Amino acid sequence: MTTDMIKDLLMAAIGTAGFSMLFQIRGWKLYATACGGAWNWLIYLLTYAHTGSRITSFFTASLVTALTAEILARFCKEPVITLVVPMVIPLVPGKDLYDTMLAFVGNDAARMISCGNLLFWEVCAMSMGMIIAACIMQIAWKIVLYYKK
Repeated sequence: MTTDMIKDLLMAAIGTAGFSMLFQIRGWKLYATACGGAWNWLIYLLTYAHTGSRITSFFTASLVTALTAEILARFCKEPVITLVVPMVIPLVPGKDLYDTMLAFVGNDAARMISCGNLLFWEVCAMSMGMIIAACIMQIAWKIVLYYKK
C-alpha cells in the first residue's frame, strides 16, 4: 500500500465520520461507519486498479458497502439507511457532477454530454449495487427464517 492510498483511506474514514454525525450516529456505530467508508474506498481503489473501469468500480464498491451496512444494521438493530448513506459518501461522484455543470454553464455541449454520460452511468452503477445488495439480504434473511422454523 502506498502512502497516497493510506491518506485516501484516512480521508474517506474522516469524511464518513463527519457525515455520520449529521445522522446522529454516536458511539461505536460512528467508528463502524467510518471504517465502512474506508472499506468502501479501498474496494473502489482495488477494483479500479484491477479493472481500470470506474463504472465497474462504483458498482463493486457500492455492492460490498451495502452488504456490509445490511449486516451491520442487523447486529446494531439500526435502520440500514442510517448506516449505508454515510458509508457511500466517499463514492459520491462530485468531480464528475462539477465537470458536467461547468460544461453546462460554459456552453460546451459536447463536454457536458460526455461528462453527464459518465456521471449517469456511475450513479446507475452505485444504485444497482445497493439494490442488488438489498435483494441478496432479503433472500438470505428469508432462507434463515425458513430454516429456523
